[in-house]
Amino acid sequence: MRIIIYSHGHPELSRGGAENAAYAQFQALKQKGHDCLFVARAAPKQIGHDGRIGAFRGRDDELLWTGSDFDGFRLVANDFEKALADLQNIVDVFKPDAFHFHHYFGVGLDVVGLLAKNNNLKVFLTLHEYGMICNHFGQMIKTNNELCRVSSASECSSCFPDYSSGFFFLRRNLILEYAKHIAGFISPSEFLAQRYVDFGIPAEKMHVIENFMKLDYVKEDIAATTDDEGDDRKIRIGYFGQFTPFKGVAVFVNAVKYLKRSTLRRVRFSLHGTANGQMNIDYFASVEPLIEKYSDTIELNGAYKSSEVLSLMGACDWVVMPSTWWENAPVVIQEARLAGVPMLGSNIGGMKEKIIPGVTGDHFLVGSSKSLADKIEAIAAGQLTIPPIVFDVNTHNDECYGKFMAQLEA
Repeated sequence: MRIIIYSHGHPELSRGGAENAAYAQFQALKQKGHDCLFVARAAPKQIGHDGRIGAFRGRDDELLWTGSDFDGFRLVANDFEKALADLQNIVDVFKPDAFHFHHYFGVGLDVVGLLAKNNNLKVFLTLHEYGMICNHFGQMIKTNNELCRVSSASECSSCFPDYSSGFFFLRRNLILEYAKHIAGFISPSEFLAQRYVDFGIPAEKMHVIENFMKLDYVKEDIAATTDDEGDDRKIRIGYFGQFTPFKGVAVFVNAVKYLKRSTLRRVRFSLHGTANGQMNIDYFASVEPLIEKYSDTIELNGAYKSSEVLSLMGACDWVVMPSTWWENAPVVIQEARLAGVPMLGSNIGGMKEKIIPGVTGDHFLVGSSKSLADKIEAIAAGQLTIPPIVFDVNTHNDECYGKFMAQLEA
Protein backbone atom coordinates (compact mmCIF):
# COMPACT_ATOMS: atom_id res chain seq x y z
CA MET A 1 0.00 0.00 0.00
CA ARG A 2 0.96 3.62 -0.51
CA ILE A 3 0.54 5.57 2.72
CA ILE A 4 1.27 9.18 3.69
CA ILE A 5 1.96 9.92 7.35
CA TYR A 6 1.78 13.49 8.67
CA SER A 7 3.37 14.78 11.86
CA HIS A 8 3.29 18.32 13.25
CA GLY A 9 7.08 18.15 13.57
CA HIS A 10 9.98 16.00 12.43
CA PRO A 11 11.46 14.13 15.42
CA GLU A 12 14.98 15.11 14.36
CA LEU A 13 13.96 18.78 14.53
CA SER A 14 11.20 18.81 17.15
CA ARG A 15 11.30 16.31 20.00
CA GLY A 16 7.99 15.03 21.26
CA GLY A 17 6.02 11.87 21.82
CA ALA A 18 3.63 12.40 18.89
CA GLU A 19 6.48 13.15 16.48
CA ASN A 20 8.38 10.03 17.54
CA ALA A 21 5.25 7.87 17.32
CA ALA A 22 4.50 9.09 13.79
CA TYR A 23 8.06 8.49 12.59
CA ALA A 24 8.21 5.07 14.26
CA GLN A 25 5.05 4.10 12.37
CA PHE A 26 6.61 5.36 9.13
CA GLN A 27 9.67 3.19 9.74
CA ALA A 28 7.60 0.14 10.70
CA LEU A 29 5.37 0.37 7.63
CA LYS A 30 8.38 0.71 5.33
CA GLN A 31 9.94 -2.32 7.01
CA LYS A 32 6.79 -4.28 6.15
CA GLY A 33 7.16 -3.38 2.48
CA HIS A 34 4.72 -0.47 2.14
CA ASP A 35 5.53 2.58 0.03
CA CYS A 36 5.39 5.43 2.54
CA LEU A 37 5.86 9.18 2.53
CA PHE A 38 6.52 11.11 5.75
CA VAL A 39 5.34 14.73 5.79
CA ALA A 40 6.39 16.89 8.74
CA ARG A 41 5.53 20.47 9.52
CA ALA A 42 8.60 22.69 9.84
CA ALA A 43 9.58 26.34 10.04
CA PRO A 44 10.38 27.89 6.64
CA LYS A 45 14.06 28.33 7.60
CA GLN A 46 14.32 24.57 8.25
CA ILE A 47 13.29 23.77 4.68
CA GLY A 48 16.37 25.51 3.32
CA HIS A 49 14.83 27.40 0.39
CA ASP A 50 11.93 29.75 -0.37
CA GLY A 51 9.45 27.03 -1.28
CA ARG A 52 6.75 25.67 1.03
CA ILE A 53 7.77 22.02 0.60
CA GLY A 54 11.22 20.43 0.56
CA ALA A 55 12.96 17.08 1.06
CA PHE A 56 14.40 16.60 4.55
CA ARG A 57 18.18 16.23 4.26
CA GLY A 58 17.75 14.98 0.71
CA ARG A 59 15.55 12.04 1.70
CA ASP A 60 13.01 11.58 -1.09
CA ASP A 61 10.42 9.94 1.15
CA GLU A 62 10.58 12.56 3.91
CA LEU A 63 9.16 16.01 3.22
CA LEU A 64 9.13 19.18 5.28
CA TRP A 65 6.12 21.46 4.81
CA THR A 66 5.52 24.95 6.16
CA GLY A 67 1.99 24.01 7.22
CA SER A 68 -0.75 26.50 7.91
CA ASP A 69 -1.36 29.38 10.27
CA PHE A 70 -3.76 27.85 12.73
CA ASP A 71 -6.84 28.98 14.64
CA GLY A 72 -6.31 27.35 18.02
CA PHE A 73 -9.94 27.84 19.10
CA ARG A 74 -11.79 26.55 16.04
CA LEU A 75 -8.93 24.18 15.07
CA VAL A 76 -9.04 25.30 11.44
CA ALA A 77 -6.51 26.69 8.98
CA ASN A 78 -6.29 30.45 8.72
CA ASP A 79 -4.91 30.09 5.18
CA PHE A 80 -7.25 27.27 4.23
CA GLU A 81 -6.93 27.44 0.43
CA LYS A 82 -3.13 27.46 0.50
CA ALA A 83 -2.92 24.56 3.00
CA LEU A 84 -5.43 22.46 1.08
CA ALA A 85 -3.66 23.16 -2.22
CA ASP A 86 -0.29 22.10 -0.77
CA LEU A 87 -1.59 18.79 0.54
CA GLN A 88 -3.64 18.19 -2.60
CA ASN A 89 -0.45 18.61 -4.61
CA ILE A 90 1.30 16.00 -2.45
CA VAL A 91 -1.67 13.62 -2.85
CA ASP A 92 -1.76 14.13 -6.63
CA VAL A 93 1.92 13.28 -6.99
CA PHE A 94 2.15 10.39 -4.50
CA LYS A 95 -1.33 8.91 -5.14
CA PRO A 96 -1.75 7.30 -1.70
CA ASP A 97 -4.23 4.63 -0.67
CA ALA A 98 -4.45 6.24 2.75
CA PHE A 99 -3.37 9.40 4.58
CA HIS A 100 -2.67 9.13 8.31
CA PHE A 101 -2.49 12.39 10.26
CA HIS A 102 -0.81 12.30 13.66
CA HIS A 103 -2.21 15.73 14.45
CA TYR A 104 -4.30 18.52 13.03
CA PHE A 105 -2.10 21.30 14.49
CA GLY A 106 -0.55 23.22 11.64
CA VAL A 107 -3.09 21.76 9.20
CA GLY A 108 -6.64 22.35 10.38
CA LEU A 109 -9.48 19.90 10.82
CA ASP A 110 -11.25 21.59 7.92
CA VAL A 111 -8.33 20.78 5.61
CA VAL A 112 -8.10 17.19 6.88
CA GLY A 113 -11.83 16.63 6.39
CA LEU A 114 -12.05 18.15 2.92
CA LEU A 115 -8.90 16.40 1.72
CA ALA A 116 -10.64 13.13 2.55
CA LYS A 117 -13.95 14.17 0.98
CA ASN A 118 -12.53 15.65 -2.22
CA ASN A 119 -10.33 12.63 -2.98
CA ASN A 120 -12.55 9.85 -1.68
CA LEU A 121 -9.44 9.03 0.34
CA LYS A 122 -9.18 6.96 3.50
CA VAL A 123 -7.95 9.43 6.09
CA PHE A 124 -7.09 8.46 9.66
CA LEU A 125 -6.33 10.77 12.56
CA THR A 126 -4.45 9.80 15.71
CA LEU A 127 -5.56 11.75 18.78
CA HIS A 128 -2.62 12.47 21.07
CA GLU A 129 -4.49 14.72 23.52
CA TYR A 130 -7.90 16.28 24.15
CA GLY A 131 -7.63 19.38 21.95
CA MET A 132 -10.90 18.80 20.10
CA ILE A 133 -12.69 18.59 23.44
CA CYS A 134 -10.80 21.17 25.51
CA ASN A 135 -9.63 24.68 24.64
CA HIS A 136 -7.24 24.74 27.63
CA PHE A 137 -4.11 23.35 25.93
CA GLY A 138 -6.06 20.15 25.20
CA GLN A 139 -5.40 19.05 28.78
CA MET A 140 -8.90 18.80 30.21
CA ILE A 141 -7.82 20.79 33.23
CA LYS A 142 -9.98 23.75 34.16
CA THR A 143 -8.40 27.18 34.31
CA ASN A 144 -8.65 26.99 38.11
CA ASN A 145 -6.43 23.85 37.88
CA GLU A 146 -9.19 21.37 38.71
CA LEU A 147 -9.39 18.22 36.62
CA CYS A 148 -12.19 18.43 34.07
CA ARG A 149 -14.20 15.21 33.83
CA VAL A 150 -17.03 16.11 31.44
CA SER A 151 -17.04 18.98 28.95
CA SER A 152 -20.07 21.07 28.08
CA ALA A 153 -20.61 24.42 26.38
CA SER A 154 -21.54 26.16 29.64
CA GLU A 155 -18.62 24.71 31.63
CA CYS A 156 -16.15 25.54 28.86
CA SER A 157 -17.48 29.09 28.84
CA SER A 158 -16.87 29.29 32.59
CA CYS A 159 -13.19 28.59 31.92
CA PHE A 160 -13.08 31.08 29.05
CA PRO A 161 -15.61 33.83 29.81
CA ASP A 162 -14.57 35.80 26.71
CA TYR A 163 -16.39 33.12 24.72
CA SER A 164 -20.09 32.58 25.32
CA SER A 165 -21.48 29.08 25.67
CA GLY A 166 -22.90 29.54 22.18
CA PHE A 167 -19.39 29.80 20.78
CA PHE A 168 -18.46 26.49 22.39
CA PHE A 169 -21.68 24.91 21.13
CA LEU A 170 -20.82 25.96 17.59
CA ARG A 171 -17.18 24.93 18.06
CA ARG A 172 -18.21 21.37 18.95
CA ASN A 173 -20.67 21.14 16.05
CA LEU A 174 -18.08 22.37 13.53
CA ILE A 175 -15.47 19.91 14.79
CA LEU A 176 -17.89 16.99 14.54
CA GLU A 177 -18.92 18.11 11.05
CA TYR A 178 -15.31 18.01 9.83
CA ALA A 179 -14.85 14.66 11.59
CA LYS A 180 -17.60 13.05 9.49
CA HIS A 181 -15.24 12.75 6.52
CA ILE A 182 -12.48 11.02 8.50
CA ALA A 183 -12.51 7.23 8.05
CA GLY A 184 -11.21 6.41 11.49
CA PHE A 185 -9.76 7.88 14.68
CA ILE A 186 -6.91 6.17 16.48
CA SER A 187 -6.43 6.56 20.22
CA PRO A 188 -3.36 5.15 21.99
CA SER A 189 -5.42 4.62 25.15
CA GLU A 190 -8.87 3.35 26.09
CA PHE A 191 -9.27 6.34 28.41
CA LEU A 192 -8.83 8.97 25.71
CA ALA A 193 -10.96 6.98 23.26
CA GLN A 194 -13.90 6.99 25.67
CA ARG A 195 -13.57 10.73 26.22
CA TYR A 196 -13.90 11.31 22.48
CA VAL A 197 -16.85 8.95 22.16
CA ASP A 198 -18.54 10.90 24.95
CA PHE A 199 -17.74 14.08 23.00
CA GLY A 200 -19.55 12.78 19.91
CA ILE A 201 -17.09 10.78 17.78
CA PRO A 202 -18.96 7.61 16.65
CA ALA A 203 -17.76 4.60 18.63
CA GLU A 204 -17.43 2.53 15.45
CA LYS A 205 -14.89 5.04 14.13
CA MET A 206 -12.73 4.96 17.26
CA HIS A 207 -9.90 2.40 17.37
CA VAL A 208 -7.49 1.89 20.27
CA ILE A 209 -3.97 1.21 18.98
CA GLU A 210 -0.86 1.97 21.02
CA ASN A 211 1.81 4.20 19.56
CA PHE A 212 4.51 2.57 17.49
CA MET A 213 7.99 2.75 19.01
CA LYS A 214 11.29 3.67 17.41
CA LEU A 215 13.67 0.84 16.54
CA ASP A 216 16.89 2.76 17.17
CA TYR A 217 16.89 2.76 20.97
CA VAL A 218 20.30 1.96 22.41
CA LYS A 219 20.85 0.70 25.93
CA GLU A 220 24.31 0.94 27.44
CA ASP A 221 25.45 0.44 30.99
CA ILE A 222 25.93 3.65 32.94
CA ALA A 223 28.19 3.41 35.94
CA ALA A 224 26.76 4.73 39.19
CA THR A 225 28.53 7.70 40.75
CA THR A 226 31.40 6.82 43.04
CA ASP A 227 29.47 7.57 46.24
CA ASP A 228 26.76 5.10 45.26
CA GLU A 229 28.71 1.86 45.22
CA GLY A 230 28.31 -1.28 47.27
CA ASP A 231 26.04 -1.47 50.28
CA ASP A 232 25.71 2.32 50.33
CA ARG A 233 24.20 2.52 46.86
CA LYS A 234 21.19 4.81 46.89
CA ILE A 235 17.78 4.02 45.44
CA ARG A 236 17.54 6.18 42.33
CA ILE A 237 14.15 7.54 41.30
CA GLY A 238 14.21 9.36 37.97
CA TYR A 239 11.98 11.94 36.33
CA PHE A 240 12.16 12.32 32.53
CA GLY A 241 10.46 15.07 30.56
CA GLN A 242 9.72 18.75 30.41
CA PHE A 243 9.48 20.80 33.60
CA THR A 244 5.91 22.05 33.25
CA PRO A 245 3.05 22.53 35.74
CA PHE A 246 1.02 19.76 34.08
CA LYS A 247 3.88 17.25 34.34
CA GLY A 248 3.95 17.59 38.13
CA VAL A 249 7.64 18.17 38.80
CA ALA A 250 6.69 20.03 41.99
CA VAL A 251 4.72 16.98 43.17
CA PHE A 252 7.88 14.89 42.84
CA VAL A 253 10.26 17.40 44.40
CA ASN A 254 7.95 18.16 47.34
CA ALA A 255 7.82 14.46 48.22
CA VAL A 256 11.20 14.89 49.96
CA LYS A 257 9.49 16.88 52.72
CA TYR A 258 7.49 13.80 53.75
CA LEU A 259 10.34 11.27 53.77
CA LYS A 260 11.95 10.06 56.96
CA ARG A 261 15.51 11.23 57.55
CA SER A 262 16.72 7.67 57.29
CA THR A 263 15.01 7.36 53.90
CA LEU A 264 16.44 10.66 52.65
CA ARG A 265 19.90 9.19 53.18
CA ARG A 266 18.99 6.16 51.07
CA VAL A 267 17.31 7.72 48.01
CA ARG A 268 18.33 10.03 45.20
CA PHE A 269 15.91 11.96 43.01
CA SER A 270 17.29 12.41 39.48
CA LEU A 271 15.64 15.09 37.35
CA HIS A 272 16.24 14.78 33.60
CA GLY A 273 14.82 17.59 31.49
CA THR A 274 14.48 21.34 31.15
CA ALA A 275 11.94 24.15 31.41
CA ASN A 276 11.23 25.77 28.04
CA GLY A 277 9.15 28.92 27.70
CA GLN A 278 8.60 31.67 30.26
CA MET A 279 5.60 30.02 31.94
CA ASN A 280 7.55 26.82 32.56
CA ILE A 281 10.68 28.70 33.62
CA ASP A 282 8.65 30.64 36.20
CA TYR A 283 7.03 27.42 37.39
CA PHE A 284 10.34 25.64 37.83
CA ALA A 285 11.80 28.64 39.65
CA SER A 286 9.21 28.07 42.37
CA VAL A 287 10.67 24.64 43.22
CA GLU A 288 14.36 25.49 42.86
CA PRO A 289 14.76 26.63 46.51
CA LEU A 290 13.58 23.20 47.68
CA ILE A 291 15.97 21.48 45.27
CA GLU A 292 18.83 23.54 46.70
CA LYS A 293 17.76 22.77 50.28
CA TYR A 294 17.73 19.03 49.57
CA SER A 295 20.73 19.00 47.23
CA ASP A 296 22.04 15.83 48.90
CA THR A 297 18.90 14.04 47.70
CA ILE A 298 17.87 15.85 44.49
CA GLU A 299 20.14 16.17 41.47
CA LEU A 300 19.53 18.16 38.28
CA ASN A 301 20.89 16.47 35.16
CA GLY A 302 19.64 18.81 32.44
CA ALA A 303 18.38 17.92 28.97
CA TYR A 304 18.91 14.51 27.43
CA LYS A 305 18.84 13.04 23.95
CA SER A 306 16.26 10.42 23.06
CA SER A 307 19.12 8.10 22.13
CA GLU A 308 20.33 8.27 25.74
CA VAL A 309 17.04 7.67 27.50
CA LEU A 310 17.27 3.89 27.98
CA SER A 311 20.75 4.18 29.42
CA LEU A 312 19.69 6.94 31.78
CA MET A 313 16.55 5.07 32.85
CA GLY A 314 18.57 1.89 33.25
CA ALA A 315 20.65 3.66 35.90
CA CYS A 316 17.45 4.26 37.91
CA ASP A 317 15.61 1.81 40.14
CA TRP A 318 12.25 3.49 39.49
CA VAL A 319 10.91 6.13 37.12
CA VAL A 320 8.23 8.54 38.33
CA MET A 321 5.46 10.17 36.27
CA PRO A 322 3.71 12.68 38.57
CA SER A 323 1.58 14.39 35.90
CA THR A 324 -1.44 16.28 37.17
CA TRP A 325 -3.39 16.00 33.91
CA TRP A 326 -4.93 12.87 32.43
CA GLU A 327 -2.13 12.07 30.00
CA ASN A 328 -2.84 9.61 27.18
CA ALA A 329 -0.07 7.18 26.30
CA PRO A 330 3.18 8.88 27.39
CA VAL A 331 6.27 7.71 25.56
CA VAL A 332 8.09 7.79 28.92
CA ILE A 333 5.98 4.82 30.05
CA GLN A 334 6.91 2.87 26.91
CA GLU A 335 10.58 3.75 27.35
CA ALA A 336 10.58 2.68 30.99
CA ARG A 337 9.06 -0.68 30.01
CA LEU A 338 11.74 -1.10 27.34
CA ALA A 339 14.43 -0.20 29.88
CA GLY A 340 12.94 -2.76 32.29
CA VAL A 341 12.43 -0.14 35.02
CA PRO A 342 9.19 0.01 37.09
CA MET A 343 7.18 3.22 37.33
CA LEU A 344 5.35 5.24 39.93
CA GLY A 345 2.54 7.17 38.23
CA SER A 346 -0.45 9.31 39.08
CA ASN A 347 -3.65 7.30 39.44
CA ILE A 348 -5.60 8.91 36.59
CA GLY A 349 -6.06 8.67 32.84
CA GLY A 350 -3.52 7.00 30.62
CA MET A 351 -1.07 6.57 33.51
CA LYS A 352 -3.53 4.49 35.49
CA GLU A 353 -4.28 2.46 32.37
CA LYS A 354 -0.70 1.88 31.20
CA ILE A 355 1.06 1.27 34.55
CA ILE A 356 -0.09 -2.08 35.94
CA PRO A 357 0.29 -2.39 39.75
CA GLY A 358 2.51 -5.28 40.73
CA VAL A 359 3.59 -5.85 37.12
CA THR A 360 5.10 -2.64 35.70
CA GLY A 361 4.87 -0.35 38.73
CA ASP A 362 2.34 1.27 41.04
CA HIS A 363 0.09 4.32 41.35
CA PHE A 364 -0.12 7.18 43.85
CA LEU A 365 -2.80 9.81 44.41
CA VAL A 366 -2.61 12.47 41.71
CA GLY A 367 -1.14 15.74 42.94
CA SER A 368 -0.24 14.29 46.35
CA SER A 369 3.42 14.52 47.31
CA LYS A 370 2.55 12.70 50.55
CA SER A 371 1.06 9.75 48.66
CA LEU A 372 4.16 9.58 46.44
CA ALA A 373 6.41 9.76 49.51
CA ASP A 374 4.50 6.84 51.06
CA LYS A 375 5.27 4.74 47.98
CA ILE A 376 8.94 5.70 48.16
CA GLU A 377 9.02 4.73 51.83
CA ALA A 378 7.55 1.33 50.88
CA ILE A 379 10.26 0.90 48.23
CA ALA A 380 12.99 1.80 50.72
CA ALA A 381 11.55 -0.69 53.23
CA GLY A 382 11.48 -3.47 50.62
CA GLN A 383 7.67 -3.64 50.80
CA LEU A 384 7.11 -2.57 47.20
CA THR A 385 8.94 -4.65 44.60
CA ILE A 386 8.26 -5.45 40.95
CA PRO A 387 9.33 -8.64 39.13
CA PRO A 388 11.68 -8.23 36.14
CA ILE A 389 9.97 -6.43 33.26
CA VAL A 390 10.36 -7.94 29.80
CA PHE A 391 9.29 -5.85 26.82
CA ASP A 392 10.20 -6.39 23.17
CA VAL A 393 9.78 -3.41 20.84
CA ASN A 394 9.51 -5.56 17.69
CA THR A 395 6.66 -7.61 19.15
CA HIS A 396 4.98 -4.38 20.26
CA ASN A 397 5.25 -2.82 16.80
CA ASP A 398 3.99 -6.01 15.14
CA GLU A 399 0.86 -5.85 17.30
CA CYS A 400 0.35 -2.18 16.46
CA TYR A 401 0.89 -2.92 12.77
CA GLY A 402 -1.67 -5.72 12.74
CA LYS A 403 -4.33 -3.53 14.36
CA PHE A 404 -3.61 -0.58 12.07
CA MET A 405 -3.74 -2.67 8.89
CA ALA A 406 -7.01 -4.25 10.00
CA GLN A 407 -8.59 -0.78 10.05
CA LEU A 408 -6.91 0.27 6.84
CA GLU A 409 -8.20 -2.78 4.97
CA ALA A 410 -11.69 -2.75 6.50
